[in-house]
Amino acid sequence: MLPVHLSWCGLREFDVSDADGRLCLYTIVLSQGKRNDIARFVHPGHLRRDWSQLRGLVTPRVRDACARRLGL
Repeated sequence: MLPVHLSWCGLREFDVSDADGRLCLYTIVLSQGKRNDIARFVHPGHLRRDWSQLRGLVTPRVRDACARRLGL
């Protein structure tokens, strides 16, 4: 369940075992979250596995930051 500061209107619960739910959650957290939110909600292995799909869902700024900081 995402805190209100990340998803103040709309969906806040996600099933991370489901790829679509995980991509939605990661898009929100990477776009809106702070460093501690990313550490709390993003699993590095899932992020690497899903990156080919996820990279098209985030802004260029987020994409570049993930590439630079996480080696994606």
